[in-house]
Amino acid sequence: FKKFYREFLAAFCANLTILSCGIAIIWPSPTLPILLHDNSPLKITSNQGAWIVAILAVGGVLGPIISASIVDRVGRKLTLLVATIPLIIAWILILLAKNVYILYLARIITGIGINMCLATVPMYLGEISTDQKRGFITSMISVMIILGGILTYSIGPFVSFRTFPWVALGVIVLFLILAMFIMPETPYYLVSRDKIFEAENSLKWLRNSDNVKTEVNMIQMSIELAKQNRATVRELFTKRNRKSLFLVLALHASQLMSGSQVIEVFAQLIFEDVADGLRAEYSAIILGVVQLISAIVSSILLDKIGRRPLIIFSSIGCAICTFLTGLYFLLARSTNIELKFINWLPLTSLIFYTIIFNMGLSTTPFTIIAEIFPTNIKAHGIATQTIFGAVVAASTAKFFQVTHDSFGATIPFWTFTIFLIIFCVTFWKHLPETKGKSLNLILNEMKVYDYSFQNK
Repeated sequence: FKKFYREFLAAFCANLTILSCGIAIIWPSPTLPILLHDNSPLKITSNQGAWIVAILAVGGVLGPIISASIVDRVGRKLTLLVATIPLIIAWILILLAKNVYILYLARIITGIGINMCLATVPMYLGEISTDQKRGFITSMISVMIILGGILTYSIGPFVSFRTFPWVALGVIVLFLILAMFIMPETPYYLVSRDKIFEAENSLKWLRNSDNVKTEVNMIQMSIELAKQNRATVRELFTKRNRKSLFLVLALHASQLMSGSQVIEVFAQLIFEDVADGLRAEYSAIILGVVQLISAIVSSILLDKIGRRPLIIFSSIGCAICTFLTGLYFLLARSTNIELKFINWLPLTSLIFYTIIFNMGLSTTPFTIIAEIFPTNIKAHGIATQTIFGAVVAASTAKFFQVTHDSFGATIPFWTFTIFLIIFCVTFWKHLPETKGKSLNLILNEMKVYDYSFQNK
């Protein structure tokens, strides 16, 4: 631990922005029931509630564009500091909101901040971590999103609508303080700007060692390989990078089209469909705690059994769980069968879904995304993936609300099942194993780099 603790400390600082993102993403889950209640401090309709969730994607499209335009100019660290500005503005707007349209504006601005963070943090973590710990460190993104969700589930239902934003603002302030005094810039960025001395100092701090010359040389070689191709969005679609882009988009789509974000955001509304069961807010908290435990276990397993087995296992297991959940709601809606004796089924199925999802689909894509793009187009690649994800997330949230309100929960859950099966087959055929490999070796094996150049 002594050898790696500074890596973990830097990763923790960066991941505080992800914690704040998790809070913002899950905020509608305890808040929508409050706003939909007869005694709401700000009365909204069910359709407006769905738009509060879905409109996040509007800002989500802008966030990665902003981060991609500045991350290679000002650095990863400063980009993360800039990303907190829209998050702060958004929570202040929620504090002051008098109507639903101010909430829409706040959620759009929130989307900008969230996706700036989600586009930058994987890059930061991938560039500060060693090959041995990269899987664990990058998978902590998912852990921190979940931890943010647990904070929201645990505090949101029990405080007023105007009180909760202060909690979120407190997390952001903590990040700003730690980032200013602890968090280093990544050595990859510093080398790319020809700041070799600063890169060596960054590595010496991160590795807790003065023996970093070899690693600096490897980073220089990686940067030189990347500079052979111009850093443009068009480069993403060339033959050498097409497979990386396809896999990144498929991995991110699998996280969202499996229903995970919908289940998190609408957790309380889903559990309120279950008569006589555990109170909805407590069910949501249980779900969050299970998420956290399983994500931590997955983070440990990533560097032991690999990325590919976890992804495939997770896809199959989640498909079974969403099918069973949909079946319960079909029986509840379409038959006169007394279901009191299986009221436990939705919570149990979703707990198992949560465990299995976080064993692979939740944590692993963040790791792979940080590994399979060369440095020169990493910002464009992650920005493209994040924009794509924002559109998919909004579409999935709106699809769930419309089908849930019109037909019940069966249709959306069985749709998630179908997508999970499709993604499982895709990953079985095309996803490579990256466990324990250097970034250069991964890119060589995917034919992003030319072996002959490296061997000269």
